[in-house]
Amino acid sequence: MKRDALTDLHPVCGALYLAGALVLTMFFLHPVLLLASLTGAAAYASSLYGGREIRKRGRAWLPFLILILLSNPLLTHRGVTVLFTLPTGNAVTLQSLLFGAASAGLFLAVLLWLSCMRRVIDSDRWLYLFGRAVPALSLLLSMAFRQVPRYAGRFREVYRQQRDLERTAAGADWDGTASGSRPSAADERTASGKRPGLVRAVSRVVRTFSIVTTWALEESVERSDSMAARGYGLRRRTAYGTYRMTRRDGLFLACWAMLAAGIAVLAWRGFYSYWFYPAAAPLRTDLPHAASYVPVFVYYLLPAVMQREEERRWKVLQSGI
Repeated sequence: MKRDALTDLHPVCGALYLAGALVLTMFFLHPVLLLASLTGAAAYASSLYGGREIRKRGRAWLPFLILILLSNPLLTHRGVTVLFTLPTGNAVTLQSLLFGAASAGLFLAVLLWLSCMRRVIDSDRWLYLFGRAVPALSLLLSMAFRQVPRYAGRFREVYRQQRDLERTAAGADWDGTASGSRPSAADERTASGKRPGLVRAVSRVVRTFSIVTTWALEESVERSDSMAARGYGLRRRTAYGTYRMTRRDGLFLACWAMLAAGIAVLAWRGFYSYWFYPAAAPLRTDLPHAASYVPVFVYYLLPAVMQREEERRWKVLQSGI
């Protein structure tokens, strides 16, 4: 696992920070807070996975974001600013479009923060955090976070195998392709006798899903039996952990507590209130409201700034060797 600012800290630090980031993102649809969340999540996820991987995931998430953006104006017709009227007679309003954009931004920010959580809090840390209090929940969470990427990888592997089996059954020798390259669309039409239609593709996906789901269930049962055989979940069973709270962890928790308390007080005072219906609330840019946005940006950008500082120190140490 790639080391970074949060993974080098105690698991409690990373869990509290990421939980606070998710709660703050999901419970406030303020545009400035969403912008801060997206900026911090994208910066931190890029430092963990790399910019290329994040762009690749963004392209995969783009259809869902567009669906969220367009579905709200088509389903909700509230708002005072009518942009145009559909043939059905329903009006598409500016406020519903803005709410859809905010919902899509919230969805993207949550996905990015969950991606960061999956990298920062691995299965060992989940077991350490919740193994004694709620062993069943910690086991479930650790298995879930570990199974999702494995399930996706196994799905792609089985899907390719099913596709190659169909081609082999059609009488084509795919080992003869130059340098093991992927067959072209013309080769695939030759092997199947016709262009694969929607029924063939859906059947292949359903069959692959059934195979991978069966594999995942079998592995989960085997893992649960193995954990039970080792005494997991017994009342007097001790848990071993190599994590120790250090001074650096204490400083981070103190900063986190001050930021979280300040944001909670500002939210209670109404600085982060925002509404879209019937008319979108104006963005307050006066000095008190502008100052209230500062702790939010500091909170979201904290791990990315810490990571940059760690990289700078490492480069300084390398230059002195």
